[in-house]
Amino acid sequence: MLVVSARRAEFMFKIVIRYNLRKAISWFGVYSIRERRFVLENIDHSSSKKILDIGCCESLLPEELGKRGHRVFGIDIRDYGRCRNFKFLKADITKRDSLPFNDRTFDYIISLSTLEHIGLGYYGGDLNRRGDRMAVEVIHSLLKPDGKFLVTLPFSGKYTENSFQRIHTKESFQTLISGYFRIEKQQFWIPKSKKNWIAASEEEVGVCCLSRV
Repeated sequence: MLVVSARRAEFMFKIVIRYNLRKAISWFGVYSIRERRFVLENIDHSSSKKILDIGCCESLLPEELGKRGHRVFGIDIRDYGRCRNFKFLKADITKRDSLPFNDRTFDYIISLSTLEHIGLGYYGGDLNRRGDRMAVEVIHSLLKPDGKFLVTLPFSGKYTENSFQRIHTKESFQTLISGYFRIEKQQFWIPKSKKNWIAASEEEVGVCCLSRV
């Protein structure tokens, strides 16, 4: 009985720490105001929408969207811990057969600073160089015909890849989404400091809103 209690205390402690970490991340801008604003501005809030947030472990956005009346689901290969106003699933977006969702289910799918990591193994997922392309395929299958894919990712004039992330050019990103999405809207920012980002051209960091094709 003492062992069970100790394990539960440890589990609850981890949950509290993770929830407070997400709040701190939100306060200090790691998940930035610009990304949050971009997502909120590109979702129709006039009626409840079905939304999937991929890689949500460090984000309070799914909880905020749930408060706005949307039906929100979050998935991540890491535990979310205590979640409010949405349903969390610990899963890998590249493994379609393991996901409990029908095709053409979601009005919106969100990926904030996540797509560039998928398949590289940094956060504990499978090492698969096609992981990001596989994720795009699954995302396309889960979206309704008029659904939107809202994605943020690092952007540069030269494509680079390491064990942590991919940094895309416009050409490499269009190759990644080819056959599945077209760019409908895009915004770009560059950092003047760690917390201060300003609007910029597409040679720097990019954010895109995508439509199915």
